[in-house]
Amino acid sequence: MTQYVSEKLKIVSFISILMVVLLHAKNLDLQSNSSISYDIAEFIQDFFTGGITKCAVPIFFCISGFLFFMNFNFDLKTILGKWKKRFMTLFIPYFLWSLWGFFIYFLLQSLPFSRKFFTNELLSSYSIVEVVDTLLLHPIPYQLWFIRDLMMLVLFSPLIYLLVKRLKFILVIIVFILWIVKFDNINLFFFRPESLLFFTLGSYLGIFKRNWLGKHWENSKYLFFPIFWLVVILLKTILMQWPIKFDLFIYILHKLSIILGLFSVWISYDLIAKGKEIKSKSLLSLASFSFFIYAAHEPILTMIKKSLFFLFNADHQVYIVMFYFLAPILTICICVLIAKVLKQIFPKVYSVMTGSR
Repeated sequence: MTQYVSEKLKIVSFISILMVVLLHAKNLDLQSNSSISYDIAEFIQDFFTGGITKCAVPIFFCISGFLFFMNFNFDLKTILGKWKKRFMTLFIPYFLWSLWGFFIYFLLQSLPFSRKFFTNELLSSYSIVEVVDTLLLHPIPYQLWFIRDLMMLVLFSPLIYLLVKRLKFILVIIVFILWIVKFDNINLFFFRPESLLFFTLGSYLGIFKRNWLGKHWENSKYLFFPIFWLVVILLKTILMQWPIKFDLFIYILHKLSIILGLFSVWISYDLIAKGKEIKSKSLLSLASFSFFIYAAHEPILTMIKKSLFFLFNADHQVYIVMFYFLAPILTICICVLIAKVLKQIFPKVYSVMTGSR
């Protein structure tokens, strides 16, 4: 792997992480004044959270599938080696961050001044089974579902490999059909069809199209794809605000925007970098905290969102929009600060919590 490709993977992953934080920043459900119109705020949040950021997780699954199978040999030594490595880089961080989220919520629910912010069942009333289920399958930091799904896909990787080798792109088409016909909210062995689709796509590329990773997309003709992607999202967002319902058309545009977004974000790096390596060490340094930002941004983001609405009277959609962008910015800054301090003072702890990333 060349230096350029290595940097591209880091920056694309970092951008995708920023998109994930913005994806979770939607705050319209926190406003309490139902007499005020929030049409502009809703449009902006639907455009970004409901459109732009929706390709972030598919990008991760595609990259994960590609890298997993890029140098894969179907033998017991390779499979066990891959599982052992992913146990350290996926399961250990997953469990630690799930445990951390559980502890933070338990602590906040135990304090009188913060208990009022929690409307669901208190963790102190959970049974042993519910605690285990929360820690292992349905973690409080809900963003960890990606790692949970990825772990299951890694566990099924020998079967996925055999199916991809036998069916090739036909397998991608089959899973694509599962994803497109509204089965994307159904879990298959604890992972969603969306997870399976883009991991399988990455697997196919890693097995049969290894040169795809190093291909440069810097020709200006490829600018068509990012532009078309934005147009599709804009059209979808406009139709969502339209009095007449276009549910099927909106659904098709939504699925199309995810596929276009995956490709557009990937090639946009080449369109900007023009095949040159990154000179900014600061950018690469920030990108090195991608996993920590991903794992730590919740429940920090939720606490910041609720605090902003609690401290300020957000009775105008200008505040709603401002908080929508401010909350993720503050969250990312806090996460980076914590990561830097933790890495400096407790480097081994940081390494374990991030899977040695």
